[in-house]
Amino acid sequence: MKEASSWANMCPSAVGSCMLNYRAAHAQAVGETTSYFRDDRLGREIFLIGTAHVSQKSADEVRTMIKMIKPDRVAVELCARRAARLRAGSPQPDLLRSLGSAFNSFGFLGAGFEWMNATMRKAGLIPGVDFKAALEVADEMHIPIELIDRDIETTMNLLRNALGSLSLAKLLSTPVPSELRSLGHTSIEQAIESLKSRRHLRLAIEYVSECAPSVVDVMLHQRDQFMVDRLSNMQGQRVVAVVGLAHMKGMEQRWRRQT
Repeated sequence: MKEASSWANMCPSAVGSCMLNYRAAHAQAVGETTSYFRDDRLGREIFLIGTAHVSQKSADEVRTMIKMIKPDRVAVELCARRAARLRAGSPQPDLLRSLGSAFNSFGFLGAGFEWMNATMRKAGLIPGVDFKAALEVADEMHIPIELIDRDIETTMNLLRNALGSLSLAKLLSTPVPSELRSLGHTSIEQAIESLKSRRHLRLAIEYVSECAPSVVDVMLHQRDQFMVDRLSNMQGQRVVAVVGLAHMKGMEQRWRRQT
């Protein structure tokens, strides 16, 4: 089976050829940031692209993917509230600020999310640039948009409840994997691009799962299932779905189980 680094790096004819090889699989990782889903019952195929929410490179990949695939639907990891804020360029809290608020009772954790948000903005890394690119290209091409994420307020309420079981001692005593610690010696832009590696991302998720499993369940596992359910039941035969990289592995696994 031929492996491709990214749909976005392939010419349209190469994508078509590659699809013939992947049609035997219901959910197949194609590269570090892309996967292919298929539903035989409905004759639907989904091109999943995983992004870093502050990466301009991810935004460029999203634009290229949509223009190349020419889907009849674009699905985005947003709820109606977040989409409206993003379209309006609203200064209302984005996801990092919402997390900072949720973790506020843990003092330094809440401050840490606020610091990350401020640092990325100073570096010119704007949260949501990937999803904004998806919305803009879909609008330009007159492609219907599907918002597939759970409502942000519901997620934040569940997260606040999950924090009740968070052990600060466990959080402080769980060692950070050495490969992830080494990213601290690079620029924030380089660290973000490095986390677009499936290996680095797996290490990060495993680390957080060990020290804060209830948080991972709310922020990843539950939303993975929610988005797979939405993709399974939405309209469209040829879909480009844009989600955060952290959701890709879980969504691939859940899609295989459901189809």
